[in-house]
Amino acid sequence: MFAKRYFNYFSQNQLLKGSFLLFIGSFVAGVLNYVFNTLVSRMLGPEGYGSFSSLISLTYIIGVPAGTLAVVVAKQVAGYRAKNEIGAEKGFIGYILKKAILIGFLIFLAFLALSPIAKEFFKINTIWPLVVLALDFFVVFVFSVPLGSLRGREKFLDLSWTGILGVIFKIMAVFLLVNFGLSVVSAIASILIADTLFMGILFFMARIKETADPVHVENLKLTSFAIPVFFASLCIAALYNVDVILAKHFLASTEAGYYAVLSLLGKIIFFGTSAIGVVIFPITAKNHELGLSNKRILKLSILLTLIGSGLVTLVYFLFPDLIVHLLFGDSYLPITPYVGLMGIIFIFYSLINLLVSYALSCNKIGITYILIFGTALEIFLLSMFHGSIGNIIYDMILVMGIILGGLSIFLMYEKKCKTSAN
Repeated sequence: MFAKRYFNYFSQNQLLKGSFLLFIGSFVAGVLNYVFNTLVSRMLGPEGYGSFSSLISLTYIIGVPAGTLAVVVAKQVAGYRAKNEIGAEKGFIGYILKKAILIGFLIFLAFLALSPIAKEFFKINTIWPLVVLALDFFVVFVFSVPLGSLRGREKFLDLSWTGILGVIFKIMAVFLLVNFGLSVVSAIASILIADTLFMGILFFMARIKETADPVHVENLKLTSFAIPVFFASLCIAALYNVDVILAKHFLASTEAGYYAVLSLLGKIIFFGTSAIGVVIFPITAKNHELGLSNKRILKLSILLTLIGSGLVTLVYFLFPDLIVHLLFGDSYLPITPYVGLMGIIFIFYSLINLLVSYALSCNKIGITYILIFGTALEIFLLSMFHGSIGNIIYDMILVMGIILGGLSIFLMYEKKCKTSAN
């Protein structure tokens, strides 16, 4: 009886059910991505895989505008769904898709123009990997539209299994291209093939049968929302990567490798909790559109994030030697004193990501200024105090703590102002 009651509660709670579905999907996709990278690293060898991984890192450039587009679409779709304006939703998707194709094509051309410079920077022999990557940028930007639509419609099961299928496509494409002689070009081509197939599935899953209603562009106010989302996403991406980049620049090669592994351990925490932010976005956006309270959802989201990230961090503090030995081998044992501290950094980062998702869903775009300040502070502190791994760790704890505190104060202050106004 007790188990049945809690099962019913779980199955009826959008946040818990959605987070669980996305967590399972993210976990399986993460394991398969590890398999894909292992296969490519073995097939290409160290030198080839180094070129491949450095080129793939360029996807972070397109990740911000494409991610921004997905967030804008998700919020707009959630608003239409809240008002049951399905025809208007279909009209909006058609309108924004045309814009995405145009902007994506311009990004493709811009990247092609910069390819000779990138070729020299990455010290590769041919421009063709960059051409294939430019095509993939275009595909990723376009499929952000159906991806955002599925998020806005709270299709979490569809998002999970299509994400897994996308990685399976990559693995299958790599095996097929082996027969033609795998190179850096064909390895990146496997990603392009997979993303193209993934795009087709997303469009099929996100289709709407109703007749499209005319869209009044002047009423969408997309730019006023998209610009803060872009900068917020850019800052979130920078907070996630700048420390690793600057560690590579300032530290000795061995220490930089140690820090990269530490960061990877921290990101395990973020991967495990990031689904919560994706799930609450359409729910809180819809409630905000209807004038309903999000207080309970936000509290539950924070609790779930704290429990998930806190448990992993506790394990990091209790068994750092065992974790490093099992995952990376004895050559990385010098990082064990910092494993638990990296967990603290990513507890803060996971909460920051959650609060940013919540704030943007409710049009609280003022948080962008806090993120910009925090990113600038991170770059400044790491540029000034970078003598050791310990220095960088403590810089990051300070920065993440300040940003989290600033976001919390901003959201509480705005809530009090709103309450007083009412």
